[in-house]
Amino acid sequence: MKDNENIYFVKEIAETIGLEPAIILAYIQKNPDLLKNNAQDLIKILNQDLSFINNLTTLEDSLNKLIKLKLIQINDKTSNIHQLRVPSKNQRHLKAIDNKWKPDLEAYEVLAFGNIPAEFINNKLKEFKIFWIEKKQNKDNWNKIFIDFIRREWAKENTENKGLPYVINEDWVPSEDVFDVLHLSNITKDEAMRHLKEFIIYWRDSGIANNTWNSKFIEHVKRKSIINNIKNEKDKSIYKKREHSEINSEKKSESSWSDKLEF
Repeated sequence: MKDNENIYFVKEIAETIGLEPAIILAYIQKNPDLLKNNAQDLIKILNQDLSFINNLTTLEDSLNKLIKLKLIQINDKTSNIHQLRVPSKNQRHLKAIDNKWKPDLEAYEVLAFGNIPAEFINNKLKEFKIFWIEKKQNKDNWNKIFIDFIRREWAKENTENKGLPYVINEDWVPSEDVFDVLHLSNITKDEAMRHLKEFIIYWRDSGIANNTWNSKFIEHVKRKSIINNIKNEKDKSIYKKREHSEINSEKKSESSWSDKLEF
């Protein structure tokens, strides 16, 4: 690396994936032609250019992590590189996310670098799946997308509520992502906002604390939309009773969970 060449990396990325991988990622992003090399040549170049990372194993492990997280992809036809597995094109499988999807253990390990609790990650998993199931998009990097989502959510929760569940109040408003999800179900923002007041009143009066209000609001609005689109009054009455039963069960479940919290 030239004496006057600086490397700038994002602090949050370094906190998430580690300092050395963040430095290497920033350097490669600044010099994208490096990815035209195979793995062995790339390691040699990085070992020379980033001489301050004087441990070859650390360099290889860092590259391996970036590849596993699909933050980089390199050309590699060899198979004897220490701890380095490169995803080839025929290994890439584009697919849509479904209700059975779970993040890999590696995703949890990466998020653990940012001191994000597994409980918080698991609580946000349903919200993540609801959003992307609605979008019906095929991707091959769901773990990376999930990691980015959790980092954003953790930053928001940490700023506003220190990561703790909270009782909804009259000033609460859903995030813009909520309206993106509802739009995919042909529900406009104006229509969704018409249901906001009753949603807040119901859950505020319950006194239940939660940290996934966005997901709950999406479900609430969808239920209301289904009812409004049912023409037959008998069927509408049946669905309303079912909705009431589901909400009460959900409320009892939330209440039972909240009672176990110790502040």
